[in-house]
Amino acid sequence: MIDIKAIASGSSGNCYRVSDGSTALLLDAGIPIHKIQQGLDFRLSEIAGALISHEHMDHAKAVSDLAKRGILIFGPPEVAKACACPSILSGPPLRRFTLDTWSIVPFQVEHDVTCYGYLLDSKQTGDRLVYITDAAAVPYTFGRVTYMMIEANYSLRILSRRATEGAIKDELAARIAQSHMDIDGAVDILRGLDPHTLKQVWLLHLSDGNSDAEAFRRMAQRATGAEVYIA
Repeated sequence: MIDIKAIASGSSGNCYRVSDGSTALLLDAGIPIHKIQQGLDFRLSEIAGALISHEHMDHAKAVSDLAKRGILIFGPPEVAKACACPSILSGPPLRRFTLDTWSIVPFQVEHDVTCYGYLLDSKQTGDRLVYITDAAAVPYTFGRVTYMMIEANYSLRILSRRATEGAIKDELAARIAQSHMDIDGAVDILRGLDPHTLKQVWLLHLSDGNSDAEAFRRMAQRATGAEVYIA
């Protein structure tokens, strides 16, 4: 069984802890290091590595601080420059690597900067976890997945209504639609998963004003029949 903890999720910062009972990792590190430590009950030493999706600070804020504490960090090449942290490991999409009991494949998703999603296979449990955030589109299918962590940033209906009402500028609404995943896109990906193996779905990075958490949860449950959590 995979244990997932959402330490932070949303436009103010994103950070998640995942563990297969043997190896614990961070997925993104977009909050200050002291908040990560608090979220880990001050057991940062248990973290074997951090997988960073992209260079935006709501996903990479603590990268240099984690590296100074000896945490192995992997991400797109642009993260090292943005965080002034040359020790970050990087590699091309679709090249598999391992971190202790995890076998990991990064894959590129569509965003306004280079952005990786991650497919993680646990040698400990046999589970497969997929992590997708800040993705307008994902050019892959995944089939047998047991744990899915996926962005559901907004509802196009809510975003369009708020733009019409002037609650959000047209330029920002257009950027969100071009660089983030809406609930309909997330549900389309969820429908492509094998329902016989899927155990949990985690909906991530919901916008404060442009989403509806309970409606999103119901949509994901209808699409999968799995346990659905809002991060």
